[in-house]
Amino acid sequence: MGIPQHQLTVDITDQLTLDASTCEHQPMVAKENIRREFSKRLHAACNEAGVRERGRAVDIQSFLKSKSMAATTTAIGKWLNAESIPEADKLRPIAAWLGVRAEWLEYGLGPMRSGEAEPEEAAAAKPPPPLDKRQLLETLGFITIPHLNIAGSMGHGKAPEHNVEVIREITVNLDWLRTQGLAFSSLDRLAIITGDGDSMEPTFRDGDSLLVDRGITDIRTDAIYAFTIDDELFIKRLQRMTKGALLMISDNPKYDPIRLEGADLEKVHIHARVLLVWNVKKL
Repeated sequence: MGIPQHQLTVDITDQLTLDASTCEHQPMVAKENIRREFSKRLHAACNEAGVRERGRAVDIQSFLKSKSMAATTTAIGKWLNAESIPEADKLRPIAAWLGVRAEWLEYGLGPMRSGEAEPEEAAAAKPPPPLDKRQLLETLGFITIPHLNIAGSMGHGKAPEHNVEVIREITVNLDWLRTQGLAFSSLDRLAIITGDGDSMEPTFRDGDSLLVDRGITDIRTDAIYAFTIDDELFIKRLQRMTKGALLMISDNPKYDPIRLEGADLEKVHIHARVLLVWNVKKL
């Protein structure tokens, strides 16, 4: 027994009725607008190029003849009177002759001449470029601080990472950062590194994340710095002494201070100042 076949017929003829006069009129209006705007640009370019207003069609014809191109003054008059637009093979040489961009002359796109700023109206009409994640956060009052794969020794020194990489990014409210009363060189020089060892306890502990300012590369005041001596990375408190000497201090009383002077000072390279331990305790 076969499956019965059913055919559904729906009459939608009355739903497809269009206003023919409207469909025909709108394209014609659009074409008229295009021709009118082109004519305005052509006249503007001729005016700025010094092409005489009376006899303009003759001057354009003379130029085209010099390029072995034929065009009657009647046809050129239609270009000037917004009745038609020249073909591309004539339009581009005319644009070059008048010293304007062909895209501007034909379509009104971009600036009139190469190297000029785009008209304010056109620039304002363009949508702004999309914001990346970092820019979007900044507009909302947040910044991202890179957490680097660097662990500074708070003990006897640690070899620094030669290939520094960002292992994660920490998002911080800018208002909160300001309330901490921190002084730093610039936001883009802030970073987070990891403390290694126990010599700076109880100020901070092994594995603590430390906010540092990489824009500070000299000792401006007694503070905690990330620095290298003979390619070993330390995080210690540095205190300036008389005659230019430095005292390298561990906050853990189990470790004695180390005095740096003379030739040893030339081995000290400051990489950053430690601003804050991420527990959150101001230093």
